[in-house]
Formats: sequence, C-alpha cells, structure tokens
Amino acid sequence: MPRHGEICANIAGLLYLYLQDQPEGRIVTNDSNVLIERDPDSVRGADVAYYSYERVPKGPLPPGFLPVAPELVFEVLSPNDRWSEMHAKIADYLTAGVQSVCVLDDSTRTLHAFYSDRPLQVYSAQDEFTLPEVLKDFRVRVERFFE
Repeated sequence: MPRHGEICANIAGLLYLYLQDQPEGRIVTNDSNVLIERDPDSVRGADVAYYSYERVPKGPLPPGFLPVAPELVFEVLSPNDRWSEMHAKIADYLTAGVQSVCVLDDSTRTLHAFYSDRPLQVYSAQDEFTLPEVLKDFRVRVERFFE
C-alpha cells in the first residue's frame, strides 16, 4: 500500500536525519528480518528498525540474520491489520530483546509506544515523541511521521 510505504519512508527519513548529526547507530527498512527464535529460526519483518553501534558495529552488515535484536522497531498499522495480530508481533519483538516497539496508526494519527520495562504510552499528533534511553536527543512531533 502506498500510504504504508510513505509513512515508513517518513520514519526512516526522520531517523536518518537525526543519525547524520548523532552517529549512534543505523536503521534498516523493508521488512528487514528480526530473529525472534533459533532452532527452528523464526523471524518478524520490521517496517523500520534501529540498531545501535553497540549492538551491531559500524561497517557493512553481514549476510543472513543479525545475532541480536534491534533496540527499536517501528511498525505501521495498515487498514487491514488487526490489533490482536499486532500485539502478538509486539510481544515477539519485546521477548527477543527489542527495548521499544512503536506502532503508528494513520487512522488516528497516533503513535503507540510499547516498552520492555514500562507501560504503554500513546502519543497524539501534537505530542513530541522522545526515546532518550535509545536515541538520546531524538525529538519529533508525532504528526511529522504522517506528513
């Protein structure tokens, strides 16, 4: 769906601009596989994910699955997605070691931030989104993800 891709591009673009000034890590997009379990391997395809250089050092990414989970995953809720299915995906990410999973809902222009160590937080379009424990100085008004 073009709108889904547009929102993913906005997420990646905003993170990319931030990382140009704060080279703390890298982003991956296009359903890049996040390893959820081994033997048998089970993966989830994140819309956008962030890996710090502490988890995955600078340089070209190796082929195959990365042995660690990203710190941050963004998912964009499509009109045909069900929240029950999204909650299962979120649980998989958090169990695998992701610190925060952010779900953007275009129909309500909200960002739902799920954390491994604290309750859900919902941000409206006018709210400023920050995640200092993952991206130290990243600040963005939620509506920018939907422009």
